[in-house]
Order: sequence, then structure tokens, then C-alpha cells
Amino acid sequence: MRSNATSCWHAALLQSINNEPLEVQFQTVIHEFARSLSRKARCELAANPVGSSRMSQHEAHDLTGVSRDTIRKASKTETTTTP
Repeated sequence: MRSNATSCWHAALLQSINNEPLEVQFQTVIHEFARSLSRKARCELAANPVGSSRMSQHEAHDLTGVSRDTIRKASKTETTTTP
């Protein structure tokens, strides 16, 4: 597993090599990272930014592969259990 700094560097390097936008490279790094996680951890990763309104369910699904229904359920659970 890569550190955040290594992942950022890796994304920047890939951008310079592939001439792809940095945003696309970050999405690739996040997607690869999400695939390495357990199902529960992927659900938590997807639900966190959705629950705090920083990302749509669709965006979280695209990045993590977690179904939008699962994200919606996890987001509701997270908001009801957080004080």
C-alpha cells in the first residue's frame, strides 16, 4: 500500500508520462486503493465524503465501485450515529 505522498507523486508522474489530467490520475490512484480494501472499508470510504456532502453518491460509486444503494444506506447510518 502506498502512502498519500507517494500516491500524489505517482499521480503527478503518470500525468507527465501519459499526458492525462492530474484529476484523472488521482481518480485512478483512489480506484486502485479502494480495490485493495475490504468490502466494509470500501463502504466506509465511499460513505464518508457523501455523508459530509463533499461528493455525490455517483462520484463515490465511480471511485470505489460500491453501489449507490449501499452508499446511501451507509451514509444514513453514519449520520444517525454521529453526535
